[in-house]
Amino acid sequence: MAARDPVVLALASIAAGAGAGGAVITAGLVALRVVQARRGITPQDDLAFGVLSVALFAGVAAAAAIAWRLTGAIEDYWRRGVTGALAVTLAFGLAGGAVPVDLVAGRMGLGAYAVALVAAGTWALHRARRAA
Repeated sequence: MAARDPVVLALASIAAGAGAGGAVITAGLVALRVVQARRGITPQDDLAFGVLSVALFAGVAAAAAIAWRLTGAIEDYWRRGVTGALAVTLAFGLAGGAVPVDLVAGRMGLGAYAVALVAAGTWALHRARRAA
């Protein structure tokens, strides 16, 4: 079954995957900041590497999986893969946007940013489903 509007489907799938991936990575940063506020920061603490690594890998997996799954109506696997790769790349960009938010607004700003990413990803998800 071919998509009704493959261009809108691809773009919305990229946006949905990127929003979800960026939100997962940002949520990991929020969790790290909460733990750091409670425990303090020590130079011997390897917690930051672990939390951010898990959040990064989970965000990449979420972005790629959501974009791949949403583009199921596109029959060419190569195009579906490119859609997933673009979603991962944009998720990195959105997660990079969390750095200035963290510097300016702290944990509360990061939480609001994560909610905004989830909302944008959800909107794009519904748009992709309509285009399929």
